[in-house]
Amino acid sequence: MKAVILAAGRPAHLRHPVLGVPKALLPVANRPVAAYALDLLQRAGIAEVGVVVESRDGPMAAWPGWRSRPGMKIFFLEQSLPLGTAHAVKMAQGFVGGDLFLVIAGDCLLDGGLAEFLEWAGAARPAAGLLLAAVPDPEAYGVADVAGDRVLRLVEKRERPPGNLALAGVYVFSREIFAAIDVMRPSARGDLELTGAVQLLLERGLPVLAYQHRGFWRDMGRPQAILEANTFFLDRLAPDVKGEVSRSHLEGRVSVGLRARVINSHIVGPVAIGEGTAVINSWIGPFSAIGDHVVIEDCEAERSVIMNNCRLRGVARLEGSVIGEGSRVGRRASKPLAYRLTVGERSEIEVP
Repeated sequence: MKAVILAAGRPAHLRHPVLGVPKALLPVANRPVAAYALDLLQRAGIAEVGVVVESRDGPMAAWPGWRSRPGMKIFFLEQSLPLGTAHAVKMAQGFVGGDLFLVIAGDCLLDGGLAEFLEWAGAARPAAGLLLAAVPDPEAYGVADVAGDRVLRLVEKRERPPGNLALAGVYVFSREIFAAIDVMRPSARGDLELTGAVQLLLERGLPVLAYQHRGFWRDMGRPQAILEANTFFLDRLAPDVKGEVSRSHLEGRVSVGLRARVINSHIVGPVAIGEGTAVINSWIGPFSAIGDHVVIEDCEAERSVIMNNCRLRGVARLEGSVIGEGSRVGRRASKPLAYRLTVGERSEIEVP
């Protein structure tokens, strides 16, 4: 079976609404979301993967991780016009051939269960097989109304969904999906939505079946999901110190990347510190991931994600925070003392 990863679309959908990073490249325990998808595909025995990107010259195609998978062939499929998720799947028609194929949305992150899902789909042979995940707030997701393993209808985000099984962004399709895409009309927001194509399969009486995922799953477009995913995967971190550690104490499972320096600091794992990063006169607490080429000096941080190329100085306490790539955070020494913030869309800020 071949797989298709959807990593293109309108900028508002492709990139995280606050951090501005392509969702498939959001760091989780210092690895992009896309890396975890490739891990799953390799473990499931999938050797050919088509990645739908907005451009072969864009940031998604430039990620070097696509080229470091022995035994796996990666193909880039351009969706130059952002016409929706169904249109993105249509771009893969020539790549997938005539058999069942897997589709994974680039902004979903799951751990395990993919091989079982593919085995189930291979036996059931549905026109569409949908991976579903139970969620505590189904009104925030697209939801499937199911009876047993049969999908009755798909329901977009609304206040009273018919159950708590959210669409997890992972599908198995037969070639019937392309016939549905060919005749569908754009949604109210002007996109050819993949859920709309699945709904057409239902209206034609074709078998659309559901499989419930029992393990970890997060929609990475949601702000809190970054911290939750970071905590989940850091909990599996293996200690690995490659950089320099001097006059410092490492407690628990700590990873220190190449050319990184930890000086006069206390690190309480699990903590991942990226390549070329400097942690000086600081305390870093559990479940923190610090990216590459970061400088942290005279700071305290815990349960936070600090992305590449950031500079933090004199921050008394940072907790449960996500700091976007290239950001600068510091304490102002002169009066008048005040907060000076540049706040992105849908940000959450708490101040003492």
